Amino acid sequence: MPYDIETIRKNIKKAVSGKHVDPDEFRPDKAKDSANPLKYRFFVLPPLKSGDVLKSGTVTQSMENFFIAHGDHWVNDRPHPCPRVWDGSDCDICNYGFELYKECKEKKLGDDRKKQIGQQWMPNTYYMVNIFFTNWKGNPEDLRGKVKYYNAPKTCLDKWMATLMRDDMGDSEDPDAYGVFFDENAAFCFELVAAKEGRNNGYKSSAFIKNNGIPVPMIMNEDRTPNKKQIEQLLKLRIDLFSKIELPDLAKISKLANVMINGDDGDTNNHNGGFDADETAIEAPEAEVTKKGQEKAPAASVATEAKKTGKPVQARTDAKKTVGKPTQPNDDDDIVTQLANESPLSDDSETSSESSNKDDDIDGDDIASLLSQLDE
Repeated sequence: MPYDIETIRKNIKKAVSGKHVDPDEFRPDKAKDSANPLKYRFFVLPPLKSGDVLKSGTVTQSMENFFIAHGDHWVNDRPHPCPRVWDGSDCDICNYGFELYKECKEKKLGDDRKKQIGQQWMPNTYYMVNIFFTNWKGNPEDLRGKVKYYNAPKTCLDKWMATLMRDDMGDSEDPDAYGVFFDENAAFCFELVAAKEGRNNGYKSSAFIKNNGIPVPMIMNEDRTPNKKQIEQLLKLRIDLFSKIELPDLAKISKLANVMINGDDGDTNNHNGGFDADETAIEAPEAEVTKKGQEKAPAASVATEAKKTGKPVQARTDAKKTVGKPTQPNDDDDIVTQLANESPLSDDSETSSESSNKDDDIDGDDIASLLSQLDE
């Protein structure tokens, strides 16, 4: 029996890391080089409404938009939900980051400093959507016809919003996707292009499939009319996104901010500030070696270092969390197979509306968005 060694290695790494992987979540693989980006094609599914009947149960809360915005501050490799991103509440960690941004702006410091502040003090922001993978042969076989949820980056959201704001296809010689692209009866397929940029994926070249500016049913009959029965089944396979999100804890965020900024949780009776020991543990920085070969003494205290450099106890990593209670993998193989086979897109006839060879800064959109809030 032939074995896929790469898959075996990947699964072993997941198992020994102890990190839970939600089978309902789609996470793009990491692109290995910029010349060969990874591509996925899917439809963004309609938002959930209270009373919608899903395979997993009845929806009890309506989505205001086709996505749910949420974010995490990463400290010591652990996610902490950000209240500012969730509902606009004050976030002590964000507030400190904004103060550093203002100082950066006043002193006219460079982009590297802005990026550093963003990585260390501002949350990773995600835009969670339900997606349906088409039967395009460029999609991995295990994704074709499947419904997953995707924590999309701001780059994707900007492209989706631009499309939503267009009233028509525009120039007939070079038509664009437009309007309510997630309408199950008249949708546009999105091509996610993941290219290597630095150590991470960049998604600047992602775009909707033009299809001559003509929307299509997510599942269609032979005469290209909507297959109502299969579309109804498709919508039942959507995931209750609210069950996948951990709500922010304002008290915990406040204590965490105090630890990051001052090295003090402010609670004389509880020295861990409500966290596990390894969440608030402060490791002494390793001695640096100067150009002359002499060791440079570490910083005197975390509080002094944070105030001098704007650096927290420990910067977050690029890791992502899985939130909420994972549902069981979809076992309705007949429906999934049929949905995959009914997908409307051919394998090679359509091309995306943007090229895939752009070289953009993956952090630029988030930083520009944060800086714009300082002027409001």
